[in-house]
Amino acid sequence: MNIYEMYVQNNNKVGFWIQRNSWHKYIAKVVEVQNKTTGALSGRSPYYNNSLVLVDIYDIDTMELSINWDNPKNYSLSNAGTFSYELVKIDNE
Repeated sequence: MNIYEMYVQNNNKVGFWIQRNSWHKYIAKVVEVQNKTTGALSGRSPYYNNSLVLVDIYDIDTMELSINWDNPKNYSLSNAGTFSYELVKIDNE
C-alpha cells in the first residue's frame, strides 16, 4: 500500500505513522497530503496524481523530532506513490 492508499484507509485524514523500508532509525508522521489534512483526494487510485505528501521525521528510539535532516519539520516525500512504506502503529495513540 502506498501513502495515498494509507490516507484513504485512514478515513481520508492525516495523522498516521509510516516507515520506509530503507529508514532504519527514523519514523514519520504524515501531516499533509495534497495540501490538506482531511478530505477526499483528487486523482485516480492508487497514485492520486502523485501529489505532495508532507511528514514530520522522528528518531525511532527517542521519538524526538529529528535534527538530522535538512528540514526536519514538514519534510516533503518525493516518492509517496511507491510501495516501499509501511503503516506503523504507535502505542500511545
